[in-house]
Amino acid sequence: MDPKTGAPAPFAIYAVGGGTKFYLTVKSDHSGCYVTSTWDSNYATWFQGTYSGGTYFQWSNPDLNLVIATNDGQPATYNNPVMMISGSGDLTWIWNIIGNLEQPGYSAIQLASNTSLNLNVESGTDQPWERAEVCTWSWGGGNPNELWRIVPVNPPLT
Repeated sequence: MDPKTGAPAPFAIYAVGGGTKFYLTVKSDHSGCYVTSTWDSNYATWFQGTYSGGTYFQWSNPDLNLVIATNDGQPATYNNPVMMISGSGDLTWIWNIIGNLEQPGYSAIQLASNTSLNLNVESGTDQPWERAEVCTWSWGGGNPNELWRIVPVNPPLT
């Protein structure tokens, strides 16, 4: 929350691979997300809200929510891509943010309705990440592709 206005404060979400920050970014066609080393305020600015005991991530333009893409209403499973939709009919848009004791400031972002699924950079830990898709996967113990940092957009990103 912005302490002056009470409005949700904008933030960025990034993972670090090979010493480089890779920002969670909405694809230009709004069909999903990937990571990129260049922060773009039009596609990588997020707002956070709470619902049903969890967190949702809403993209700032045009108010789309980060959800898990599932087939024909089936439960989310491993390697489901993320996508952007307006509203939601189920709990595939509610996330838990779990702090990481080994790397303070970084968190796992897990699906609230299936806590064995985490938000991951699909390329894994040792492949190039630039424009890699973002998906769900099981917890691998705190690998770089499954740890995220949530930072305010203003003041400048750190």
